[in-house]
Amino acid sequence: MPWSDLLSWIALALVAGITTSPSGSCVVGRGSPLTEPRLRPYSAAMDDDISALEQKVEELLGICGKLRAENHELRARAASLEEDNRRVAERVEWARLRLEALRDKLPA
Repeated sequence: MPWSDLLSWIALALVAGITTSPSGSCVVGRGSPLTEPRLRPYSAAMDDDISALEQKVEELLGICGKLRAENHELRARAASLEEDNRRVAERVEWARLRLEALRDKLPA
């Protein structure tokens, strides 16, 4: 279910007092079926608020997706840099050992 449909349904449920019956079907108020035309329409201002909220939620979901992708890229980059750092540390250690061996060969 798209977020917009879900948010619209939640708003409608809050305004109309929609609940779920023990059988799992949606009911309004005192148990009349959801399909009955007794649902109160909500105001234009409320519709605007719901639309604004819907936009904000969709924007937040977009930002969340971008942050997830960026986080994935940063983790991959960090792993690559850690591997590079490990290789450089090995080369430095190898160079240190080689220099020490050359130093030991020098006459005192």
